[in-house]
Amino acid sequence: MKKAVTEYRRTLSQEEVQGTKLMIMKEALKFFPKPFKKFSLAIGEKTFELAVEAEDCQCRGPAQPHQHFWLPMKESAKEVRWGKGATVVIGKVKEGEYRLTAG
Repeated sequence: MKKAVTEYRRTLSQEEVQGTKLMIMKEALKFFPKPFKKFSLAIGEKTFELAVEAEDCQCRGPAQPHQHFWLPMKESAKEVRWGKGATVVIGKVKEGEYRLTAG
C-alpha cells in the first residue's frame, strides 16, 4: 500500500527567491489541487488564495517541450523567511486548505 503524502517540503533555490515563486515538482502535483484551481494557504495568522500555475518550457530544447509548475508567492512570501537555502513546508489541513511553515 502506498503511503499518503501529507506535506510538500522544498529548499528554496535562487531562482525561486528572485521570482518569489515556489517550484512544484511534477511528482508532487497530486498533493495540490489541479493547476489554476484556487486553494487557501495559511501562513501564521494570514490566509492567501493561491493556485499552482503551469508554464510551457523548452529548457531541454524544442524537441522536448514540457511544463514547469509554480506557486506564486509574491504577497505570501513576506510572511516567512524567504531566502536561498530556506526550507518551506506545506501541509494539507483538509481538501482545499493548506498551511505553510518554515522547515
